[in-house]
Amino acid sequence: VAEDYAPFNINVSTVLPPSFAQKVAQRVAIGGTGSWFGSGILGVALLDSFNSGANPTATCFDFSANHTTNLVQNIAFTASHESGHAFGLLHQSDYGPSGNLIAEYGVGLPDGTSPLMGGNDVPTRNMWWYGHNNVSVTTFQDDVAVISNATNGFGYRADDAGNTNATAAALTGSSTKNPDGTIKVNIAKKGVIAQMSDVDVYSFNAVPGPVSFKADVAEPFNNLDVKIELRNSAGAVLVADDPSGSFDASVSFTIAKAGAYYVAVLSHGRSSAATIDNYGVDVGGYDVSGSYVAPGQLGDVLKLYSAVRWVYDAKTKTYSANITLMPSADITGPFTVTIKLPHGSIQWIAPVGIRSGNKVKLRFNEDLTANTPFRFVAKVRNPLQKDLGTFFLGLKIAV
Repeated sequence: VAEDYAPFNINVSTVLPPSFAQKVAQRVAIGGTGSWFGSGILGVALLDSFNSGANPTATCFDFSANHTTNLVQNIAFTASHESGHAFGLLHQSDYGPSGNLIAEYGVGLPDGTSPLMGGNDVPTRNMWWYGHNNVSVTTFQDDVAVISNATNGFGYRADDAGNTNATAAALTGSSTKNPDGTIKVNIAKKGVIAQMSDVDVYSFNAVPGPVSFKADVAEPFNNLDVKIELRNSAGAVLVADDPSGSFDASVSFTIAKAGAYYVAVLSHGRSSAATIDNYGVDVGGYDVSGSYVAPGQLGDVLKLYSAVRWVYDAKTKTYSANITLMPSADITGPFTVTIKLPHGSIQWIAPVGIRSGNKVKLRFNEDLTANTPFRFVAKVRNPLQKDLGTFFLGLKIAV
């Protein structure tokens, strides 16, 4: 049930809420045969009762004693189905070629997908649906649009990560240091694809080496058939996986250049037997696990190549120095050079950077090639006119 309602900004719990006031909470009472209502029925709910106030106890019923097989799946199916009625949903139905009603409780598609608001409680996946409801063959119902509408008032859950590289969430995790000073990062993150157009993009900085990521869904109760991509900083897909024989997906790749990379988690979309007006909404929760190699500390990837000597120009009253950095691996820009100044009287002139206290951060957009020097000229003004010597040995590098 929690998986079915994962896309929405609601909490599914067995903990009693403080109130069942209108638009606050909806109860599903599970148990018994429902003989007080009728014989052999699986559940009952008042339509749109969550927000109408027509049901002051905000309760719908799941008669678990009437389920005879696949008890866990069937009881959960009925709980989601009946609460769907309370949130305003009608049945998803099947119609014949001439528009005649074949089944009020739609059975779904031959690819194993079936509507939660239908009647097939043992398919491969029960899903929220877009299709014909039981009003008529020309009346369509978008289940997720109804549940998330302004009338119910809770909408979709907050997005786990942005849809683009620019709005990506950081992909962090536990780390161990490698013998070469780089860091292996192991990640484990949960997320939800709330709409089929949703893309959860996660960012990480890596140095050359292997990366691998896997997106898992909660089989056999999953609604989502997940897809995963590894992208570079330009947004190009380096490797992707969307297997036909599994609802999970995984990618492995060997990174050749240090820089920013992105993992994107997506919905597969419509199932193989779906049509434009009859399909399951492929959304739900996922877990991402995997690892990558991150840069180490203090110039493990990009190092100062030689001591820096400053030369004073009496005419301009400035000191200048040629600074040479040596990358041990290919680097995809941008990268940042942080320079620690020896004392507060030094005035930084060039290149343009952002100064905070005795540190200056310089941002470069260049791509660097392994073992190929990268040089730039720095200029400072020192009112004390002292020999600055080799103070630049405190250089810090962030990639």
